Amino acid sequence: MQVELSLLAQWQTWLRHGREDPPSIQELIADETRRHRTRELAARIDKQWRQLPSQGGAERLPIEDTDEALRGIIREKGRY
Repeated sequence: MQVELSLLAQWQTWLRHGREDPPSIQELIADETRRHRTRELAARIDKQWRQLPSQGGAERLPIEDTDEALRGIIREKGRY
């Protein structure tokens, strides 16, 4: 049985002694709120982008969502 854990960056930093104190509940809530808001804004921008007509004959890339686009950018720079 393989268990995959995903720790938040704040916890990883604390566990690796990169910060003196563990993250507070308020800090974690604020970060989750920020991530949620970022996803909402990205989804809204993706929707607006899909509704734009092609300009100047330029073709759009066949990217379905922001996550896919980011993965492609990271792969291109050799960080994935």
